[in-house]
Amino acid sequence: ISSLFNQGLWYGTFVVGASTPHGPLYGAKTIDVSGAIAFAGQGRVASYVQLPGLYVDTQIANWTGSAVIINYTLVDGRYIIAFGGPLVNYITYAYNPPNETGYDGLPFFYNSTVGGIEDARTGQVFTGSNIFMVAIVYNPTVDKYVVLVWGLSGPATQAAGVWLTNYGAAYNYRAVIVEWTPTTGLPVPSPYDQYTILDHWP
Repeated sequence: ISSLFNQGLWYGTFVVGASTPHGPLYGAKTIDVSGAIAFAGQGRVASYVQLPGLYVDTQIANWTGSAVIINYTLVDGRYIIAFGGPLVNYITYAYNPPNETGYDGLPFFYNSTVGGIEDARTGQVFTGSNIFMVAIVYNPTVDKYVVLVWGLSGPATQAAGVWLTNYGAAYNYRAVIVEWTPTTGLPVPSPYDQYTILDHWP
């Protein structure tokens, strides 16, 4: 995750889920967009991202009836940053589908039976509306890094954007599961809330 911050200026394309049901997915919440804004626009991260592209997932991908097809020619730069979980965002669904190990061996996935994030290595499932995950995988076929940012609730996804903005540079893991505990009394996630790493990969 720290690689997003240690290479200087980079170009990225942000993708959020469409607000209406699409393919096998539900409509995304507007709050997911605020998580993307938190990452793209807050603090020093803005100095790393130049002119990012921004798409709704249905503008950059489509459902064939059995799989998601992504139009990578629309991607600005080498990074795709997908906000929203695998039930609302085509990009997340493609790289981090529910109930199975994700792309490139990503062990964290949404367990739809329990309603939590499972670690395939141990079988442990993390549940709660304050849980989120952030992961980065690399697709060599298209030479793109895909950053997956989603939580078990809209506010948790928003908190994930705040965490990534303020603390992501400190972690060399490819993926983390984080517990967010509001402590400031503010109505939105804050950098000054408590964030606890519950699990990581590798």
